[in-house]
Amino acid sequence: MRWSLVSAHASTIAIAAVCCGLIPAAQAAQLAVSTYSTPNGDGQAHGGSYNYWDGTYTGSGSTTTDGAALSGGTGALTDGVISTQPWYNVSNVAGTGQYVGWLGGATPK
Repeated sequence: MRWSLVSAHASTIAIAAVCCGLIPAAQAAQLAVSTYSTPNGDGQAHGGSYNYWDGTYTGSGSTTTDGAALSGGTGALTDGVISTQPWYNVSNVAGTGQYVGWLGGATPK
């Protein structure tokens, strides 16, 4: 199994926009994200050591269910927190750690 763990914030999104050519580098600025939609992270139900959920997500959807559809809010991916610790030091069973993670490939529904 291959896990993808993410700890990001809005300036990372701005960097990605510049790298992809969406905005010229001279005009790059931090983006204010008002909402995002994503499948919730995966966790122990899919073989993870912890639950890598977006536990602080403010929109609709279950923040405690692997792969649940999250929409209309913001959470760990845009909270401005850049983890200074490896995932295994800050993740937890409650799914409120600094990383959101997905098992490689599609999440079974």
